[in-house]
Amino acid sequence: MLALTLIVFGLVVAVVTFGLRKEVRNQILHRESEALYAATMLQRDLLEETDEDLGLAEEDYALFAIVLRTSRMRGVVAMRVFDPGGVFFDSVPVEVIDDDLSSEVLDRLAMLGPEARFHESYPLDDLFFGRIGENAAAVPLLQVLMPLNHRDEISDVGIAELWVDGQAVKAEFDRLDANLLRQAGFAFGAGSLLTLLGLGWAFRRLERSNRLLTKRTSELARANADLALAAKTSAIGTVTSHLIHGLKNPLAGLESLVGATGVESSSAAKPEDLREAASAARRMRNIVDEVVTILREEKSGTRYELPIREVLEMVSDRILSRADSRGVSFIHRGGESGSLSNREANLVGLILVNLIENAIDASEAGQEVSLEALVYEREVEFLVEDDGPGLPEAVKRNIFQPVSSEKEGGSGIGLALSYQLAISLGGRLELEESVGRTGARFKLAIPAAVMIP
Repeated sequence: MLALTLIVFGLVVAVVTFGLRKEVRNQILHRESEALYAATMLQRDLLEETDEDLGLAEEDYALFAIVLRTSRMRGVVAMRVFDPGGVFFDSVPVEVIDDDLSSEVLDRLAMLGPEARFHESYPLDDLFFGRIGENAAAVPLLQVLMPLNHRDEISDVGIAELWVDGQAVKAEFDRLDANLLRQAGFAFGAGSLLTLLGLGWAFRRLERSNRLLTKRTSELARANADLALAAKTSAIGTVTSHLIHGLKNPLAGLESLVGATGVESSSAAKPEDLREAASAARRMRNIVDEVVTILREEKSGTRYELPIREVLEMVSDRILSRADSRGVSFIHRGGESGSLSNREANLVGLILVNLIENAIDASEAGQEVSLEALVYEREVEFLVEDDGPGLPEAVKRNIFQPVSSEKEGGSGIGLALSYQLAISLGGRLELEESVGRTGARFKLAIPAAVMIP
């Protein structure tokens, strides 16, 4: 990247330098042509003022005399004179090779006036013949073309071509190239230094920013991992608390049965007591199995999806025997669309089972408990309703805080555990006003983002 930047900068400096070199060279050549043209016009004016008789009757010979005087100036090595159409007329010295001017040259002279061309190495045998012979060499020459006219006349009467020694112009060009080279080198060096300093400063800033970004990314990744671990630990802790809470009621029932049996040791246990003990044992076994399954899947990372309809069926299977034992009917509906992963489905199941069991316990025989699943664009809602007496206002105010339970053997933390499980899902658990029913209405809402498309 740095090398490419320096290369591009060097190319820019080179292009600017060569453009400036060409422009200054043109200015030098224009200066030389204007100087010779001015000198020629001065000779014309002097000749016409003195009416010097050179024995040249024709107008073209008078023009030749003007150019001849100019050719005596220092440095002029040859001259040629052309008529207005560019046809060769005469030359000095006579060894100069005859050559006509092209139409392109005539057009430039008509538009731009005098012009000069520098030939850094011009072969003399291309300009002279005969006299040069074996001593012909290539030398620097300045070629100047200029239109000529008489004083007080606009139209041209001829064209003069002067060949001037180009050593002075070559030396000036050499000095120009040397100066431009030094200036270009200085500009490139200074610009490169500034570029290196600027890029170095920018790269250091970028490197420092990159290190900071890498550090913050690493910290963010660790924080995300810690949050994920905390969420998983929180969920597992809540599930474990659910296990303790779920075992407490069956254990209390067994304790009461054993105590009653011990007091009345002389009499055999009643059949309904044995059935209650067996039901409590089954409930404990089912709770333990559920929690062990959840913890095993959480540890192994096993992932699969469950349709919401199957989640409702799973919840129904867990609480149906309890509803039947109390003579309470249970129905569920909804959930025809959408699926949850096994982790979310298990946690939703724990919450719903706890809510439905509370609803069954609060209901009398012949009443109904319902579960309904509603899938919306942004969230999924699970509604649990019963026909019981409802909750007292004092209980509603702290419904999700651990309190003393009014149920026999209750710990008062079931709803608090369900509330924490809902939070671990990114959702919420709310108590709503029942519409058309006398009992309580709980709503579990989880974001649609947890669903599997």
